[in-house]
Amino acid sequence: MLFGMVHTISLSAAAIWKGGGTGDWSKHRRRYSDLATLTSKIVTHQTDITDPMSGFFMVKRELFRETVDRLCGKGFKILLDLLSSAKSEVHPIEVPYTFRNRLGGESKLSFFNHSGVCHPAPG
Repeated sequence: MLFGMVHTISLSAAAIWKGGGTGDWSKHRRRYSDLATLTSKIVTHQTDITDPMSGFFMVKRELFRETVDRLCGKGFKILLDLLSSAKSEVHPIEVPYTFRNRLGGESKLSFFNHSGVCHPAPG
């Protein structure tokens, strides 16, 4: 991820859909992930990223400064918040990442969390 950041790329993210994988996910979890990813792309207007729900990413200071005043600051999907706050299309470098089965706990993402994504004010 760091290699892409050294050059002109402003965002580098781990992605399960760019050569990574979902491990032993059930069909239900896979479909839910597909729906969350599609919805996220629509909400953020960012089409050049395959995994806007990724929790592993690096961002250059310039992109952060451009978006910081527009960030919602609620929830746990920081990359999604950053992408929806960006003033223009973000062209990331994506690094393959493969999920493994959860060893404990539960996912924080639910339909209710996803439907409550913040929408930044225009301008």
